[in-house]
Amino acid sequence: CDTVFAISRMDNQLLAVFEINTEYFPYNPPIAAQDFLLKIAAERKKRKPNTTKKILIIGTVHNPPTRQGMEILIKKINDIQVDMVEFSICGYGTNQLAPLIKTSKIILRGELSQEELEREMVNADAMLIYQPPTTGVLTRIMEFLIADIPIVINVEAAHSHYEMQNFHIYSTNEELVKILKEI
Repeated sequence: CDTVFAISRMDNQLLAVFEINTEYFPYNPPIAAQDFLLKIAAERKKRKPNTTKKILIIGTVHNPPTRQGMEILIKKINDIQVDMVEFSICGYGTNQLAPLIKTSKIILRGELSQEELEREMVNADAMLIYQPPTTGVLTRIMEFLIADIPIVINVEAAHSHYEMQNFHIYSTNEELVKILKEI
């Protein structure tokens, strides 16, 4: 290749270490997806505040780093003490995670239709992410930011998005609880 384009800053730097001609090319969703996300942002402005905070956890369990991150998040949620918060887990294959759930704070929604996903996104107070150190970048981050949904994310998964608005980075369970209370 004459040039390699990476949507992850970390991947861009790693390839450069090996003297591969690479350029950082941040991900932006296609126009049709942006229109959908902007519609959600507009709907979010009209919604009434939730009495219980609704935190959305979304991903495809068939992707090993995503599955590992969701499993870690479920264990964290099982262990943390935070009141008036409901965690909705949805995405392809997420029903496989049911045996890990030990608290009524977690609602396993599984695979959603487009309309159900839209409803979850409109009503969410934030999206919660945990991903172990890995290559690549979570494209869903940019999508949720366009939809004006705050993101609560662990430091390892945030590597390409540190400068973003509406972005809350945590390292410890204590930091996670503090952010969830403040959001």
